[in-house]
Amino acid sequence: MPKRAICGTLPSNKVTIRFYPILFAQNCLTGWIHKPAYAHNGLSFPSSIKSDPLPKPMIPQANNQSTTMTGTSITEMAPAKVNLYLRICGRRDDGYHLLDSAVIFTAFGDQISLTPAATDSLTITGSFATALTNIADNPIVTRPMANSPAAPNLCMQALTAFRDAGGVMPPVAITLDKRIPVGAGLGGGSADAAAMLRALNAHADKSVTPETLHALATRLGADVPACLRAHALRMTGIGDQISSLSASMSLSPAPDAHAFMVLANPLIPLATKDVFAHLHSDGQGSAGDIDTLDISGLVGLGNDLEATACTLVPEIASLLSLLRQQHGCQIAAMSGSGASCFALFDSQPASQQACVALRKSGIWAEATHSL
Repeated sequence: MPKRAICGTLPSNKVTIRFYPILFAQNCLTGWIHKPAYAHNGLSFPSSIKSDPLPKPMIPQANNQSTTMTGTSITEMAPAKVNLYLRICGRRDDGYHLLDSAVIFTAFGDQISLTPAATDSLTITGSFATALTNIADNPIVTRPMANSPAAPNLCMQALTAFRDAGGVMPPVAITLDKRIPVGAGLGGGSADAAAMLRALNAHADKSVTPETLHALATRLGADVPACLRAHALRMTGIGDQISSLSASMSLSPAPDAHAFMVLANPLIPLATKDVFAHLHSDGQGSAGDIDTLDISGLVGLGNDLEATACTLVPEIASLLSLLRQQHGCQIAAMSGSGASCFALFDSQPASQQACVALRKSGIWAEATHSL
């Protein structure tokens, strides 16, 4: 997962970053001050991180739009991404691994709000606001954009890239409500960048073409193009080749029913690069024709990164075992490169009951459903 740089902190779980043209690069290197105590023994749950109450609110689905407006503010949802399966299909000469993966998006995710302002700023709120800067005692740095002297948060990277590509957007105050765990294999940073691009292009004084928007997403990260579309997709290549899934996304015979699931995480950050660095297998290769598989069948195709991730973070294996023990659980697996896991359930009540049980055990968990 890409790394991010956060500049400056406020008390509690709120971080504000203001961007000024001359001092921007310097300020983005100032780092952070406060570091909460993360308990990493077993599957312990940091007391400073709060789970959202059940049931979860639904993302607006009318006309497949996730953008809402209140007064002069724009709100865009950034749904969490779940890799139903992930196959390694080889490696390119430049070191990038080729993959084959089916992804879906959930009604749980981050939220981004844009408000007209005198100067650009970014305020990060939510359960994981401070976590963006508190992994491994170092500020998290995103992959820098080309010709960029600094590496701001992906939301600001998206704003800068949008303007550089010809989009016209006046100064905005950005609020990122960070609810997806950081470094979790749920595409949080990529989802945020994609949500920014969608909101900007929908409400800018001058928008860019869909082709340009896709190109910007590709520059921001391998998962951003998929997150830009935010519906069931198959990713191949290095993740840059995407196509819509025709497989049924439900465990129910009702055609419009959602797949109910629980997302869970041991809250131990796991860098994607570390998983690939320790990968000693060529993988299972392409999954081939998947059009006849339902969502449970897709999960059954496996995740070639799971064994390596469990070696690096044994708590992942313990979490998967616990998920499989929950009443109504159909199948459980790790998402992406970890450390987040997910389980599919045969009903919404079963998923909510499992979520409550996991939280009582001190585990971060969210009951949600597929979009």
